[in-house]
Amino acid sequence: MNGTDLGETIRVTFTLAAGDGSEEAFQKLAHGISTRRPRTEVRWEAGAGASSVAVDLPEGRKLRWEMVPDQAMEAPFFAFWDPGGAALDLDGPTKGVLADLRRPPQLVIYGARWCAASAEMVRLATRCLLARPGTGVTVVDVERLSRDGIPPGIEAVPVTFIGAEARLYGSLSEAELAAGLAAWSRNLGPDHTLAQMLKQKKQREALALLRARVLPVSALARAAGDPLHFELRLGALVLLSEVGRHDRALAAEATPWLCARLRDPSPHIRGDVLLALAEVGDLRALPSVESLLDDADADVREAAVEAAERIRRSNLWGRY
Repeated sequence: MNGTDLGETIRVTFTLAAGDGSEEAFQKLAHGISTRRPRTEVRWEAGAGASSVAVDLPEGRKLRWEMVPDQAMEAPFFAFWDPGGAALDLDGPTKGVLADLRRPPQLVIYGARWCAASAEMVRLATRCLLARPGTGVTVVDVERLSRDGIPPGIEAVPVTFIGAEARLYGSLSEAELAAGLAAWSRNLGPDHTLAQMLKQKKQREALALLRARVLPVSALARAAGDPLHFELRLGALVLLSEVGRHDRALAAEATPWLCARLRDPSPHIRGDVLLALAEVGDLRALPSVESLLDDADADVREAAVEAAERIRRSNLWGRY
């Protein structure tokens, strides 16, 4: 499916909110659509809040555009109507992932109309929308939102949400989006989100998501015990310590997950998890920590002694 063979009539609904200054720009968009594809059905409605455009495509595909396209954003907006739409066809890893999904994804992209990186993410999401029936894409201009209306953890654009379970930061390659979609489909969206944020050094945004309980602390605990990626474990340990400084009770929610990883066959994992438990300082972890005082690995035994001492001191005298 592309810009030249959509076949059925495309229905476009412009919802104009009085006083938001977008009427002239949206009238221009409607004229551009009609010029490119006469079979497009255009409707106008009055609404509250910010003006928006809803595009209904064949086979249940939906696009909601809460942005007045400008500069870099005009090209992805008109992608459905411009000749040469075949360039939107997916030919990389995302195509296979989309075909295997049990349910079509609903993507929300928070961006800015002047931002080239946001436009690239919209182009990539548009390709997903055309490739999989039932897919939905919503494009939101953060500059039209109040500060309270911006979701926590967004300090820069673009940010792409996959359902309510995953979000991806920055301009992504098709392979990176495919990995995010695959994780979301396996109910690993929060873990993938956290791993990507730590990889991109977005500790402050991750902390905001953890404190807002958008990301579960269990995802942070799993990252702290990740058996394959040392940098991810290290980043999670640092972030867990930061969580503990702000909210000790929140950090303590990681205790059951961390204690379970103390049985890992790798002494490196056991040692890192002991360090994490020392940072959390939850007294409930003390029996599990003390069970490693006789560990076969000398470094683990030393880490267990230190963790047990720090947990006791933390509960006697408070955080230090």
